Amino acid sequence: MPRISFLAGCLPQLRGRRIFSAVAVLGLLAAGLGVPAGGAATRFATGPTVTRTTLRNGLRVVVVENHALPLAQVAMWYRFGSAGDPPGRAGVAHALEHMMFRGTHALSGTALDLVTARFGMDVNAETDHEYTHYYQTGPVDAVPLALDIEADRMRGLRLDPRDWNLERQAVLAELADSDWSDAGNLEDDVRRIAFGTSPLRHDPGGSPAEVRRISVSDLRRAYDAGYQPSNATLVVTGDVDPRVIFGLAQADFGSIRGRPAVQLPSSEPIVARGFSLRRRALTSNVVDIALESRGEAAPGSAEEVAIELLQSWHAVLPELIVDHGPCSSYDADVDLQLHGGLIHVLCYLNYRTSAGDAIRRLRRAFRRLDAHVTSRDIAYARRTDVAETRYTDDSLTDEADLFGETIADQNTDPRLFDLETASVSDAAVRAVLRRWTTPVGFGAAVGARGYRSEPHPRKPRSERVAPAPLEAIVAPPWARALPGPLRTPRTPRVETFVLPSGVRLFVAPRHGNETVYVRGGFDDPDEFGFASATVRRVAEQHAILIDSDNELNMHGFAHDLPLMISFVADMLRPDESGIPVRNGPLRRRLRRKSGSL
Repeated sequence: MPRISFLAGCLPQLRGRRIFSAVAVLGLLAAGLGVPAGGAATRFATGPTVTRTTLRNGLRVVVVENHALPLAQVAMWYRFGSAGDPPGRAGVAHALEHMMFRGTHALSGTALDLVTARFGMDVNAETDHEYTHYYQTGPVDAVPLALDIEADRMRGLRLDPRDWNLERQAVLAELADSDWSDAGNLEDDVRRIAFGTSPLRHDPGGSPAEVRRISVSDLRRAYDAGYQPSNATLVVTGDVDPRVIFGLAQADFGSIRGRPAVQLPSSEPIVARGFSLRRRALTSNVVDIALESRGEAAPGSAEEVAIELLQSWHAVLPELIVDHGPCSSYDADVDLQLHGGLIHVLCYLNYRTSAGDAIRRLRRAFRRLDAHVTSRDIAYARRTDVAETRYTDDSLTDEADLFGETIADQNTDPRLFDLETASVSDAAVRAVLRRWTTPVGFGAAVGARGYRSEPHPRKPRSERVAPAPLEAIVAPPWARALPGPLRTPRTPRVETFVLPSGVRLFVAPRHGNETVYVRGGFDDPDEFGFASATVRRVAEQHAILIDSDNELNMHGFAHDLPLMISFVADMLRPDESGIPVRNGPLRRRLRRKSGSL
């Protein structure tokens, strides 16, 4: 028998049970952090402790406590994204994001890299249509330095023309790299048609032709308009004390003055409907079904539950378009802004399935979706949507992103949103499904005959840039501080077992969030079974997120660990057709529970 290994996670209530001798367990994270410097703080009563205040200059400061590890993330969210790009300059917001790493008058770009590396910090940023997000993740001792850096960058950016001439090439290279995804290019084409001349028609990265026209003056105008304290939200997540964070924020940002002069769209209308487009595929044949969204700021949560029903870990859509449809697999890509957007259902075509036939069958599937979905399916989707917030708490970075985006961009709180989701009616969800029976449009990328490697086009001589001289390392005193010793937790002991069958098991308990993570697979991925319809149906009843491709990954609650182990055993014993055997452990467990399948 091939050697098999799997890894799972559980929490305190399972300690001492003999199940540990049969499965490897990796328990996930818990959360836990409190008074303001510039205003009254607001506390929420449920979920992770979140404390908020607003400084007198308008900067919002949010602290999300998570005391599982001595780590923290400092994130700055600006309500300025590609939707604010001026006409003919698509890509200004993204270009400005790049220039924020080129240095300030006090801290050169080289010094910024050296300082953050010295403290072991992971530093990055992203630009979306309605915000730009900067984040620094690392040891909690580095939080004061991270706050100093963000305050320095907020109004002290250097914006040297020589720096932009160099960084422009990095922006163009990033856009060129994105051109190798058939699905991504297809989504871009569909979006351009659906939104017409709106600034939302472009990918947040911008247009290569327009990026070449961006000047330092364009960047300076965008910076002065959007990068102001009253247009920003500082979110610190991790093992920190809110009183300390509010004091540091007041000291670093309190003296900064300025008001934003940026106008973002208050509506995002779709101008083209019923269209169908086709493009040449390089590596994969894919069809995009574009569905309309009312946006993240739409009242109620019915659309969120309906979007949950589209995901592959629920059985309803896979049964229609994979099990009995034209797709070998599919993705549901949510591309939303505050006031609208699209949901792209990307169907990767079965062998010898034409785009025309796939579109006809997909239209039929979405017309049947409302009738195919049961009240139980909606209940399971509601439960999973709420559970996903709990699963997010297992990751410091995921938790920081969730609370940052919802509070800073959507002006809501994910825990309050989950209360709405739990009470959304079946009728409201079905109204969304009926609206989706008429997609906005279809796109198809076809003609792929296997991967073709093509060289990037050689840049014209006018675009080539001579290497710049080595930059002098400029750094203020606060950036020269040496990091102290790291507060590192004791590494949890990992128990290892080998069963007589050859199955290898690894157990790594971690306590706090009552959740569990399970991973399993063969040494040879080709011998691993796929999740059957039975597994998918049972998983969605328990809000277990399950993904199986070359390995099995599951996220669930600790009390469902025995069921998750049954999934692993069921998928590791498929018959020749890839379907688990009739007397597999999952079927025996279900038979004992319900009397039959």
